[in-house]
Amino acid sequence: MRSFCRATGRWSRYSVCLVGGGQEIHTGEAGIGAWLEAVGRAFPKWRTYVSPDLSGSEYAAAATIDALDGVVPLEREGRLHLNTSMRSFRCEKVSSFVTALLDCELQRARETLRQVTVRYPIVVTRDLTHAREWVRAHAR
Repeated sequence: MRSFCRATGRWSRYSVCLVGGGQEIHTGEAGIGAWLEAVGRAFPKWRTYVSPDLSGSEYAAAATIDALDGVVPLEREGRLHLNTSMRSFRCEKVSSFVTALLDCELQRARETLRQVTVRYPIVVTRDLTHAREWVRAHAR
């Protein structure tokens, strides 16, 4: 991340980095918070704009944003937020369901799940063999 930021800083006076949530679910990937920490450590004079929605539970960046506030010129701008992931624009309700579930908003999760399962089956198992069999049986 730091190398990327340094390279973009050499190209022009302005750098625009569009980063999204979800990377932190993969092994070895730290997510939005790591991008912000890298900017704060290596480029404390950069004026940094973030969406206030990054403080939401699904991004796990609230503590990092709070820590950077006052360290770097940080501005929150709501117009910067893409409400729907580019990876999941066809299944926005799935993202809403996952957010409600992670936030322990069970009623909202139940309601959203009813809407989601019409098009996207959600199945829970702890058995990898069973999961593979289910995927094979339901593959298109």
